[in-house]
Order: sequence, then structure tokens, then C-alpha cells
Amino acid sequence: MRLAACLLASLTFIGSAGAKDSVLPRGVVSEKPESGPAIEVEGGYMVPYTETLPGTEVKIEMVPVPGGVFTFGSSPDDEDRGEYELDAVKVELPPFWIAKHELTWEAYWKYMKLNDDFVKLQSIKNRLTSTNPSEAAAAKNAVSSSPAIAAAIQQDATYVDGVTAPTPLYDPGTTYEFGEDPKLPAATMTPYAAKQFTKWLGKTTGQEYRLPTEAEWEYAARAGSTTAYPEGVTADNLGEYAWFEDSSDWSTHNVGELKPNAWGLHDMLGNVAEWVIDEFSEEIERPDADVLSWDQAVNWAKSNEARVLRGGFYDSAPEDCRVTSRFYSDDELWKSGDPNSPLSPWWYTDYPTTGVGMRVVRSLKPLPPETLKRFWDFESEATREDVQSRIAGGKGRGKLGPANPNLTKAQQELESDAVKSLLEGDR
Repeated sequence: MRLAACLLASLTFIGSAGAKDSVLPRGVVSEKPESGPAIEVEGGYMVPYTETLPGTEVKIEMVPVPGGVFTFGSSPDDEDRGEYELDAVKVELPPFWIAKHELTWEAYWKYMKLNDDFVKLQSIKNRLTSTNPSEAAAAKNAVSSSPAIAAAIQQDATYVDGVTAPTPLYDPGTTYEFGEDPKLPAATMTPYAAKQFTKWLGKTTGQEYRLPTEAEWEYAARAGSTTAYPEGVTADNLGEYAWFEDSSDWSTHNVGELKPNAWGLHDMLGNVAEWVIDEFSEEIERPDADVLSWDQAVNWAKSNEARVLRGGFYDSAPEDCRVTSRFYSDDELWKSGDPNSPLSPWWYTDYPTTGVGMRVVRSLKPLPPETLKRFWDFESEATREDVQSRIAGGKGRGKLGPANPNLTKAQQELESDAVKSLLEGDR
């Protein structure tokens, strides 16, 4: 029996969760479901679930992925092997969830909105100590009926417990080259911005959302396949599964329009290439082991240099959409159109970044705090300096603010008539 069939044979089905499931991790139910895919794990079954972005109706569908051992990378003897593919090694991964679709603009816009909201919170804080008695009184009146805002402005956010909001787009025409349909994949964000999105999502939902490791991404993309493409996909029928150079008309497309892979994941190949947490290196030193563990397979960033992207994008050739194919970022080249100094830590301005996006994952078991920090925070001192320089530069150049479940409530209170009236002077 082929690997995919073996894994799918372990799938059961989803039913409604009972009351006792409330004590289980999100996405785990205690009893055998009746319909839909599920994966048996200790204490129950991992099932698909939907994460609603706090304070919105925007949803991210999460799909369970079974743990297992697989061959990560490709053989040097493979005649079709790409220039930057990794030498094959065995890796064992624990179960995790991965987003069914690439992250869309409708989801990323909520993160982008933080910049304006953090500005508003700071403005309210400043007005509370205004030397103008009527202005200070109006601020106190607005805050008195807005407990979440009161809590937010009292919190001195740091880079450890807070989140940085991106600057407004320098040239929306580049980022939105293919339109602003909410279901298009979000694009042109840097690795740091992608990490901060996952940090914001994780801290406001209480779940550990993050970027995938390179091994996790390839394992999910393979969907049980041991060949160059996912189970059921070939170079001849690639257009049924991926937007690439022969099918895309040189643009991104709304997520989920093509067939999913065998594990129900759409657009793992083509459309936009997806960030993983790993730093790019042509020569990676691996531990001497027959099977690498999850953490041993990660090439953690040690500098501010290139990051790995997987899956190919709308302008990729078929061979660049292999599950083992990879390419890497070039900050200097990809920000060559950015006139700012320092260059933006959050945005790229040049091709091919209109084809660069992301997808979120979540581990079944919580990660150690120090490991999670590597997924959420600065990967290098150079990134830290760029971000701090931007945020210290004043209005519109990125903002640092609190990141916790209370933030969503504070954002909702910013829309109240009393707060809007208070802030009218800023318009």
C-alpha cells in the first residue's frame, strides 16, 4: 500500500464535539468523529477546525496533518533536481495543523490595520495628560466607558510581549498589481512581517500559530507522495492543481480555485511561493542520525540574509513547482524600489515579491517558550535595528503595541462614537 493510502487509512471522521472536549486542545475531540478527516492522537482525534480572526468574520481553515517519517529533499542522482534542492534525509515530524489555503488579503489587512489602531491608542493616551482641560476631560470620559482601551494604554508594550505593525504601503500599485480581491493571496510581506502576523494571531487567539518549518511544509505538500509532485499530481496535470507559468496568465488567483492535494490543501504549489522559517544555505550541517527529529531538521536563522521560499509561484516553470524545489529571498534586490532609509522591515517593492506569500501552521503540542520565540521575534540584530529605527522615526513608520486577547476588544472600542468623536481632531 502506498504511503498516502497508509496515512489516509488512519483517518476517521469528524462529529460534533461533546462538552468534555472543551478541556482538550483546540482542534482535538475525544470521540471518534462520524464524518470528515481526523487523525487519532493521544487523548482523542485531531480534526479540521476554523479560526476566526478576533473581532472579525474572517476565517482561516486549519487541516490536521499526521505525524510520520518521510524523505526530506531529493537525491543528487535525480536528473530533474533543481539547483538549490536539499540532499535527501529522513525526518520524523509530530502531528500539526496547517492552513487549508494561503493567507489571503482579507486576513492580512487586519494585521495591517494595527498601525492605525496603535496610533489611535497613543493619541488617546497623550490626550489624557493634555494641558487643555476640556481635551483631557473628553479623553477621560471616553476611556471611562472603554475598559479595554484603558487597559491597552496602560500597558507598556515591549518587543517581547508586543507586536510591531507594518508601515503603510509605499507603492500600493506594486503590492496590489493583481487587484485587491479579499480572496487573493497576500503578498510582498517580508519574513519578519510574516512572523509578526503569526505572533499577533497567536497572542490574540491564545494559540501558537507560526510559519512552518521547511520540513513541515514539504511533508504537507507531498501529502504522502515519494515522487517529485504530490500524490496524484504530475507535470502533465499540474495545471489542475497549481497556478504556474503555463496556466496563471502571469498573475495570482483567488485561493482554493484549483484541486487540493491528497490531504485537502490548496495551492501548495504555484500561485505564491510560501515562507518557511528556515534560513537558506546551500550547505547545511546535519546531525549524524539515521532519522532527524523535528528540531534537528530546522536550519535556524543566524543572520539577516536569505530565507527559504517553497512551492513556486504564478511565474514558475513546472520544474520549480516540485515539492523539493526551493528558492530564497534577496532583500537588497527585492527592496531596490524602496526610497526609504532604512529600508522597510515589513515590505518588499520589486518582482518577484508579488508572488511571495505565506501559510500558517500550529503544532499539536505547545512548543517550549524559547523555541516559539524563534518563530515570532527578531531573527537577527540587524532586523531588530531596522525595526527599532523605523518605529523611532515617528508617525506612519511602523508601530509597537500590545498583543493579547484584550487588544481585539480595544480595537472594537476604538469604533465607538465617543472615541471617534474624541479622535476627530486627528483627521
